[in-house]
Amino acid sequence: MNHHHAVNVLINMLLAATLLLFSLTLTQACGSKPNVIEQVAPTYDDKKNVVGVRVRHPRFRRGVAVEQEIGEEDGLTTPSWISNTEVFAELDLDLDGEVSVIEWSLEGGSVGDFWALLTRHDNNADELISKDEFAQVQVRIHL
Repeated sequence: MNHHHAVNVLINMLLAATLLLFSLTLTQACGSKPNVIEQVAPTYDDKKNVVGVRVRHPRFRRGVAVEQEIGEEDGLTTPSWISNTEVFAELDLDLDGEVSVIEWSLEGGSVGDFWALLTRHDNNADELISKDEFAQVQVRIHL
């Protein structure tokens, strides 16, 4: 990786972090739905090529086909299985067919996990994960 590319990546990550902080501050100032950050909470395990999610919010449940529900708690349940397509649809907040670091972070994921996902699956180097790129990872639910 050449010096200019490394600097460009660092600048993009700093901009993403700045935008994330701005959006979180704006969300707190203007109010929002409860538990917005806990809706999906994605993680990425590069060694296993697995995106992990926590599905504990009613908004998320309404949009997915649930085979079996476990862990009943305060009216919230966790499905035992969820498809890759359904997880991508929840992460793609602006419905543009791609997941950005901002969208990933707003759903509770870490920038480091998103960077690892980009490193392995961003085939066109646009620093976004498309539906086709996301289709290459497995999805597991954290209980």
